Amino acid sequence: MGQDRESIKKGIIQSTIMCIERDGIQSLTTRSVAKEAGVNNAAINYYFGSKDKLLDETLKQITAHFFFDLQEILRVSQLSAYGLLQVILTYFLQGMIRYPNLIRAFFFAPFIYGKKGNTDFAQRFEDFLERFAARLSKDSTDIVSDAKDKNYQGKLELMQMISAIMAPGFSLDFFQDITGVNLRDPKVQTEYIQLLLENYLKRIDRKIVEGETEDVRRILAQVLASR
Repeated sequence: MGQDRESIKKGIIQSTIMCIERDGIQSLTTRSVAKEAGVNNAAINYYFGSKDKLLDETLKQITAHFFFDLQEILRVSQLSAYGLLQVILTYFLQGMIRYPNLIRAFFFAPFIYGKKGNTDFAQRFEDFLERFAARLSKDSTDIVSDAKDKNYQGKLELMQMISAIMAPGFSLDFFQDITGVNLRDPKVQTEYIQLLLENYLKRIDRKIVEGETEDVRRILAQVLASR
């Protein structure tokens, strides 16, 4: 019975994800979720208590999946920090292209429903930045004696690069209209991200990144295929 309950809850959450991506978070209703899940409307309240709690559980599952992917990427040992960033930034951009309404829901739900921000996401993302900044400073040729200063600099650079992906990602058509750049084109994505990395990571020894092209493609393909 407990197993059936969890199976039904997972099905409802998956249906919520599908409804958000199809219709947008502002059009989300318990009726549309119930229809997608093949259950009656009362089942939403029975298993989750309310639409808000269902949304909370759904966003938690998206968060867990997102950070699982990031952890898997960080476990890759054969790439430099530069190569890993190619994978991570492409992963972010691909996510915004493939699941635009889910991404908007994730970031804008607190504004739409008047909730506080996702503190779990914030804490886990801060941990990710700390870990990656340490990896970045290890590969750096920049002469900074204080490791704390290196990590601080690395975190700022990481946030600036991620922001440079998210800003156009939220409105790809508008970005293309004003720049003529189509970030949906895989070749253009690669060029955009490489230019971004070259501008920010001038201190990375270029010898470190030589020969990583095929590994980057292979690892990125594995990560994207797991979605």
